Amino acid sequence: MPTRRRSLRRGKACREANPEKFAARAKAYQEANPEKFAARQKAYCADLGDGYVMGMLAQRSRITPKDIPQGLVEVKRLQLLIKRTCDENRK
Repeated sequence: MPTRRRSLRRGKACREANPEKFAARAKAYQEANPEKFAARQKAYCADLGDGYVMGMLAQRSRITPKDIPQGLVEVKRLQLLIKRTCDENRK
């Protein structure tokens, strides 16, 4: 087994065993690098990936993102694109 794959497995196991440690580490990074975090968030929203769209659909509801069918994700993505285009044209 290549070392990179083994290293990734070990890292995942460590994250699962110590979630609070890694959450604190992520929060400290976010506070130390607000400009990098803001750029990453902006790119995440601009890409309209499946995770972002599922999060938008699951927001303020009892359903979880994994319960959302792919067809609904595609339709919501189109709706968000149309809304963004309309907002840009208004300016």
